Amino acid sequence: MSPKDGRAAHLHELDRRAIALTMAAVLVAIFMGSLDSTIVATALPVIVHALHGFSSYSGVISAYLIASTVALPLGGKLSDVYGRKHLLSIGVLWFTAASLLCGAAQSMAQLILFRVLQGLGAGVMQAAANTTIADLYPPVRRGRAIGLLSSTSVLANIMGPVLGGFLADGPGWRYVFLINLPVGLLGSFMVLRYFPHLHRHRPKDFKIDYAGALCMTAGVVPMLLALHRIGENGHWDGMALAKLGLGMIFAVLFLVIERRAEHPIVPLQVFKNPIISIALLNTGLSMAAVLGVTLFTPLFMQSVLHVSAQRSGEILLPVSLTFAVFATLTGHLVGRIGRYRNLALAGAAVAVVGGLLLAQLGPTTTPLHLLLSAMVVAFGCAVCMPIYNIAVQNAAALNALGVTTSMVYFMRLMASSVGAAVFGCILASQAPLHGLAQALSDVFYLATTLLVIIFVTTLFLKEIPLRRSNRQDQAS
Repeated sequence: MSPKDGRAAHLHELDRRAIALTMAAVLVAIFMGSLDSTIVATALPVIVHALHGFSSYSGVISAYLIASTVALPLGGKLSDVYGRKHLLSIGVLWFTAASLLCGAAQSMAQLILFRVLQGLGAGVMQAAANTTIADLYPPVRRGRAIGLLSSTSVLANIMGPVLGGFLADGPGWRYVFLINLPVGLLGSFMVLRYFPHLHRHRPKDFKIDYAGALCMTAGVVPMLLALHRIGENGHWDGMALAKLGLGMIFAVLFLVIERRAEHPIVPLQVFKNPIISIALLNTGLSMAAVLGVTLFTPLFMQSVLHVSAQRSGEILLPVSLTFAVFATLTGHLVGRIGRYRNLALAGAAVAVVGGLLLAQLGPTTTPLHLLLSAMVVAFGCAVCMPIYNIAVQNAAALNALGVTTSMVYFMRLMASSVGAAVFGCILASQAPLHGLAQALSDVFYLATTLLVIIFVTTLFLKEIPLRRSNRQDQAS
């Protein structure tokens, strides 16, 4: 069927042209959201100097990450009800408009406010984009698409710091945000023009769960602020504990509301499925472990091996490329064999070996040894991480596919915040006592422990053969 046709399409009726053009729009959305999480970091010193807001240095980054984290579950839920096309187009246009506002900001307060708006658009945009691949491809072919999304995200993360520095030193820091305008307009045009109208069954008398949305926001925001404070200070203080306590109170209240809500934002029954629960847990643990490697490997090179900052930053390029290449290849392999559990076990086992190699490093280690060890971890995680996304989508009911997929990325963002806080505390407490090399070794040991837990829990991951047709998805 042609996407120009006015009638709604069923999943199994989509032709290759509609799929290819829609997938291109999805990749544009993923690229923009991922790029903006890193491009600002390099330009931030220039931004705070221009706007005289050094005291709000970290707020520009935190505002975006917190807002996008909060928006993910709500965006996933609404995409299940109103369709991916509507939510994806709204998210892209919202994100683009907020980028224009960020580029026009005249003070740090304005910039932080506009970054919140940008993050909300990014969360909705990425929730709808990541779930769209389930509409385009049957489960047996989703692995390739998920691998492609992972590669696009990694590519954006690699380009972000380089592009941010170039724009800040050249045309000016405002172009760090304004660069999103042509890309966003192109993406929104592609969505509105080519994204097919997919047929879906909407729940009767749907009402947005406002109480649940409010409690979720009131729970997530203070917890993320507390974790960010802990990660920056390297220790727990009274303010951080108070924020964590407040967040946990609202989190419990959120769970109570969701159990009783007629149309909950996050249907709690999805977590009764052990495949989804294990896959989401391992998604979070693997993200935290990867963060521990990518965040502290350059620090090890600079402070322990006394390598230049530029060279230590370059180590992340082959590590990122390793992840991108093997995530894509894993997706293709899963599609060919139609199964995933043994591959996930193999990937987790390789990652554990890499983590142990990193934990054994010391002042006499060579940069090449460090690089190869980090690449082993990246290879193992590149194999198992896309598989957990595939397992979640393969096990989720179609009417909860959006919110369930959004939880994958919600877990990744939350795990990144928790990991940064915990690893930062270990580094701050152990370095003065035992030296930086030993403190970093402790960080790598903790990351390895997380990888061991992933391997063990994957042993209990039930495998459902991947469906080969979207007809089965619609029937369910």
